[in-house]
Amino acid sequence: MKGVRIIPGARHDDGRGWLHKVLLRSHLPPGRPFGEVYVVCAAPGAARGNHVHRKMGEYFAVVGGEGVIAVVDPATGEREEIPARASDPRTIYVPEGLAHAIVNTGDGPLIAVAWAEGEHDPDDAEPYPVFTSRT
Repeated sequence: MKGVRIIPGARHDDGRGWLHKVLLRSHLPPGRPFGEVYVVCAAPGAARGNHVHRKMGEYFAVVGGEGVIAVVDPATGEREEIPARASDPRTIYVPEGLAHAIVNTGDGPLIAVAWAEGEHDPDDAEPYPVFTSRT
């Protein structure tokens, strides 16, 4: 889908645990502002998001569990579902103007790290039914 980017990642494992670099400056287009970093947790079958931002894009990286990030263009109805799981590190960028949601398709909690290009503004987030919770 136009504007959506999937950035391959790498997970570095050793005897102490693992490290997954979620987002590097080199991944970002020039001039994009810094907004906020946050962590999302979704229970099995639950969907988070289901909205569209008109003024900011967001990056998502699942670091625990597995799910699907669904993106819908409200203007055309075009839909894309992108698998996202901790065992296959990647960061997914969703530009402004596209509705999105993340749904947990696994048996345990889904944990995602997210970075938004702006601080949360309730007036910028419009509800959009991308996914309904399966719980």
